[in-house]
Amino acid sequence: DVLITNIVEYIPVEFAAGTSSTIISGGMLRGETGPVYGLVAAAGQRMEIAITSLEENASFDVLTPSGGYLLSEIEGQEFNFSANLPEDGEYLITTNALRGNVSFNLDISIRDSE
Repeated sequence: DVLITNIVEYIPVEFAAGTSSTIISGGMLRGETGPVYGLVAAAGQRMEIAITSLEENASFDVLTPSGGYLLSEIEGQEFNFSANLPEDGEYLITTNALRGNVSFNLDISIRDSE
């Protein structure tokens, strides 16, 4: 099980009507736990996330509704993640600063798998 403490901010991920993706800009100060994004999806759907960080110091985790890691601690200026989801429910995307202050963009999409 994963325990998330000291959440700075919880933000539900919402898509504009008729779309299945969104770009979220965020940031955090050194030593802070960043925003946690919640996204409700169904088993079998495909989640895709691209993160960009000018400072190359952002990481993110993806947690399943049952509390396990789908993805843990990825770093890079541009990173792409894609996976079919194992269960129904709310997935959490946690963001972290690896060093210094961080600004980032998360491009998140959910689609039916083919």
